[in-house]
Amino acid sequence: MSRSGPETPLAQKRIYILGAGGQLGREMLRATPPAGLGLRGFSRQELDVTDPTALMAAIGAADCALVVNCAAYTAVDKAESDVQASFAVNVGGVAAMARACDEAAVPLVHVSTEYIFDGRKNGPYVEADQPSPLNAYGQGKAEAERHVRLLAKRHVILRTSWLFSAHGHNFVKTILRLAQSHERLRVVVDQIGCPTPARDMAEAIMHIAGQLLAGKQDGFGTFHYCGAGPVSRLEFARAIVEQARPHLGETPEIAPTSQSAFPTPAARPANCVLDCAKIVKAYGLAQKSWEPGLADVITELYAKTAGEGSAAAKK
Repeated sequence: MSRSGPETPLAQKRIYILGAGGQLGREMLRATPPAGLGLRGFSRQELDVTDPTALMAAIGAADCALVVNCAAYTAVDKAESDVQASFAVNVGGVAAMARACDEAAVPLVHVSTEYIFDGRKNGPYVEADQPSPLNAYGQGKAEAERHVRLLAKRHVILRTSWLFSAHGHNFVKTILRLAQSHERLRVVVDQIGCPTPARDMAEAIMHIAGQLLAGKQDGFGTFHYCGAGPVSRLEFARAIVEQARPHLGETPEIAPTSQSAFPTPAARPANCVLDCAKIVKAYGLAQKSWEPGLADVITELYAKTAGEGSAAAKK
């Protein structure tokens, strides 16, 4: 749906966030938008990304300045047996929003994943490396990238790794839950990645959006952004438990194991490390250490737990 009539001033426009109910979408709504712009979030219930007509109508609104796609089917193992549903969101939905953004002449920032790679490279992945996904989730995300490049002239594809926050399902919350009921946890040592606080990712996206809306013409394309400091799942789990020690009291032993000892429906890439040099050059966005973000998430999680306990005690 092409826009007609007088152009809405930028100061009256908003950044549209699709998938606002997920962990990254929630952090996007908490982040500070570029000066003069507002934010509008759409949860899955408010905007079904598998409905092309609804997407075209929403993105065609006069106040839409830029779209950030945080919506995704992220149940990696379930996607192996539910390919149709995962592709409906991760491929069909993305293709539809790319068309809608192109029709409305608004930039699209699409969040992707390191799971488009097979993890066999010796060293960090750069943006030009050829996708070779190991699982259905990665296949869908790689196909989505292809649609964005074909259908949306003004796009940024932003790949990230091991996203975590105080919301949704993620590795940090899983380790903390297990640490409360187990004396010993076995965690894989042969999978390496870059943990990324969702809040840091949201701030990076806002920085990119601000530059694009200020007229930056050389910032489109594919980029990597993730936390600084590659670690194994084992090392990350130990860091999580150590940061949470004051809240946990007794902490479990974190013992090493291999991916082969824990077979899952979906294979995971062993090397999930992303090279972020390109985004530093294009946007001046240096990676942040993931450790302060981890401390903030743990503080938020236990503050929330304490608040829920206090509320329950008053009933």
